[in-house]
Amino acid sequence: MSDAPDTGTATPPQGGWPNNLLPSWVDAADAFMREAFPPGHTVPHQWFYDALGITCPRPDMRADESEKLRFTFLDQFTRMREHLLITHNVALRSAPGVGYQRVKPGEQAILAKRKLDDDLSASFKRATMWSTFVDTGQLTPAERSEQHHVQATIAAMQGHITAARAAMKRRASAFNGKTTDADD
Repeated sequence: MSDAPDTGTATPPQGGWPNNLLPSWVDAADAFMREAFPPGHTVPHQWFYDALGITCPRPDMRADESEKLRFTFLDQFTRMREHLLITHNVALRSAPGVGYQRVKPGEQAILAKRKLDDDLSASFKRATMWSTFVDTGQLTPAERSEQHHVQATIAAMQGHITAARAAMKRRASAFNGKTTDADD
């Protein structure tokens, strides 16, 4: 048996992991929390690049270098963002061209629903396009039947979600004292 530490375990040693063994995104999340950015504050992109220890792409860089840095940033930032949300209940949303805004707790659920609505709409649109724009002349009768079944399934799912959204709006209107759909 080796004296080397078991690096495959998810349980940190007593006293926690030494800082030099933590991924850079954990250090960046800790730095973010130490800065105590208030909810609603927008943090510039450069701060995140610096905190993650990644060089910010510059116009004078070769395209492949710049792209590699952007992908590295995206990977590390995504991990840091998820860590902040799960560990510290801090959500970040993009502020295009500026950086990322710390979401106010009162807005977080509303933004989550809006994101879900956007993702569902995009997914249904994509699924409808892929199942509709098919070269049906090359389908066997069994494949054509399967295509119709898939299209019906997509339409039914979309109908159920639309009905659920309408019911949620009615409940929210009743909760808020609204009596008509004109307030939507």
